[in-house]
Amino acid sequence: MNFTAVTLVLASGFLHASWNFLAKRSKDKLSFLWGAKALALLLLSPILAFYLRYFIGTTQLEQDFWFFIALGAASGLVHFGYNYFLSMAYRYGDISFTYPIARGLAPFLVALFSFLFIGEVPSVGGATGMLLIAGGMIFLVKSKTTKDESVDAEIPDYGPIAKEKAPLLFAVLTSIMIALYLFLDGRGSRAFTPFLFMYSYSLISTLLLAIPVYRRRKKFFREIKTNLKAICLTSIMMPLSYFLALSAMQLTQLGYVASFRNISVVFASLFGLFLLKEDFTGFRLIGSMVIALGAIALSIG
Repeated sequence: MNFTAVTLVLASGFLHASWNFLAKRSKDKLSFLWGAKALALLLLSPILAFYLRYFIGTTQLEQDFWFFIALGAASGLVHFGYNYFLSMAYRYGDISFTYPIARGLAPFLVALFSFLFIGEVPSVGGATGMLLIAGGMIFLVKSKTTKDESVDAEIPDYGPIAKEKAPLLFAVLTSIMIALYLFLDGRGSRAFTPFLFMYSYSLISTLLLAIPVYRRRKKFFREIKTNLKAICLTSIMMPLSYFLALSAMQLTQLGYVASFRNISVVFASLFGLFLLKEDFTGFRLIGSMVIALGAIALSIG
């Protein structure tokens, strides 16, 4: 990876871990995420109008309109699943457990998709980095996790699975969504431009998320009342973080960007340890460090 791509992904990773920390700290995770996404769309709409009026956005749409619609719709559906599973992961588990797993498993799936459908073959350094990330995940899975006690009364009782396996289950499902949207969005950002494609999938996923949020609208309004500042910050960091990642995808391989962005695991773990006072075990420490080494190996490769 070149210096520009590394810088973009580092900034993206820090912003990503930051808004995930704010989401974890919120009361109703799904309402928080939807509020941030809806506000982000509102803020980006004037920029979209200016972009379509004075730049090449309209030309791109005219040339490949139906491909844009199909790819944007598919990505929007996957982003909907990502936000939903992420909110569930944070309801059940610590951010220092669920976040590294969700981010760490995705690069393998991205590399597989990229190899099968795009023909991108990782170098020795890239493959080494991915193996290190896999090793770090093994340590993380061995660590324990706890539910978010602040929303304990709101979580349905699904028995032993909810208490023991839910954090891992939802983290893995989130990871699958990450792998899918990175593959789709990488294609979209290359076929069109990062901003245009990002707005398209954000619009679709926000509309889809409005359905479950409407059913919990009392919790949503309560979340707005108590966490408005955090929602506003997240509405800025969320699209900015991913825009930087999409921009980096134009400079280097998709698998490298997806994997190196896992440096955010270190930031998220530190947030969990020092700000959320989570039980940061030895397994989590080793796992986070190994994943960070994997990210560095990928950047060198």
